[in-house]
Amino acid sequence: MRLARTAAALMASLFLAACTTGPSEFSDPAVPIGVKVGEEFVIVLPSNASTGYRWSLAADLETSIVRLLIAEYREGNGGGLGAGGKEYWRFGAEGRGTTIIPLRYVRAGGPPAETAIFTVTVK
Repeated sequence: MRLARTAAALMASLFLAACTTGPSEFSDPAVPIGVKVGEEFVIVLPSNASTGYRWSLAADLETSIVRLLIAEYREGNGGGLGAGGKEYWRFGAEGRGTTIIPLRYVRAGGPPAETAIFTVTVK
């Protein structure tokens, strides 16, 4: 009987985990992003806030297609001075179409150290 309850609890937790997955994450600009209207997706990029560099939009978004919801930096494991982390850019798919999300890794007053252009198609 205990084994049956344990198995049932395990099955229920696996089912709930499958139902509560978050938005899809993308980190490779060479891979096109495909989402449906109303869905959210996240672009994840390596970053190191201690260097003064941050990712920023290189141009305005086509907000009729995608909208920026939030951008945040998260320290990597261990944190501390010089430790890198990741930036998480969450977007909402607003309307059908194809657009780009141009990002640049830059610090104030300097040229971009890196750029990334993601292509997004919303169906």
